[in-house]
Amino acid sequence: MELTSNSVGDETVLPLLVDKIEEKVDAIIAAGAYDAVNTNNIDPSILLIIPPRKDAVASKNFENVPTIY
Repeated sequence: MELTSNSVGDETVLPLLVDKIEEKVDAIIAAGAYDAVNTNNIDPSILLIIPPRKDAVASKNFENVPTIY
């Protein structure tokens, strides 16, 4: 288990935690706290199931790249 201080967001460490897993990861299910641009650094073959944050808005390019920030 790895803990972070309150000044470090969960979404910041998610890619680092995934990199430490030695087995193949097919999917990650996480809370909305992990909804952030940093999750784009995770291996694209891993299915990310993360609901948008309650204050999320669609990106300006949503029609072409359906990303919510």
